Formats: sequence, structure tokens, C-alpha cells
Amino acid sequence: MPHEQAGQLEQALVLIGLVQQRPSSYQESKDRLAGLEAELRAKLPLEQVQAVLERGQAAELWA
Repeated sequence: MPHEQAGQLEQALVLIGLVQQRPSSYQESKDRLAGLEAELRAKLPLEQVQAVLERGQAAELWA
């Protein structure tokens, strides 16, 4: 997988982690993102996915 594509997948996972952790996020959004997360998990190593999701969960929305 090209480096640029892997970077885009990581950016998507950061945003997924961010949205999933926010209580103000709509459940419908969380449900849609769960499907996308499953697709991304199939494309990246498990350890990488977990680390990137955690980075998103710890991110500040307005930082």
C-alpha cells in the first residue's frame, strides 16, 4: 500500500476515534463510522489501528 494512502487511512481512523468518543455525536454517525472502521481494520495492522484510534480518542476537537 502506498505511503500516501496509508496516511489517509490513518487520518480517517483518527477522525473515527474522535467522533466515537464524543457524547455529543449522533448515534447514527457512530453506527456509520463503525462500518468504515471495520473496512479500515481489514487494510491496516491491528496494532496500528488501535494506536491511531487511541490518538483520535485523545484528540481535542478545537486544538
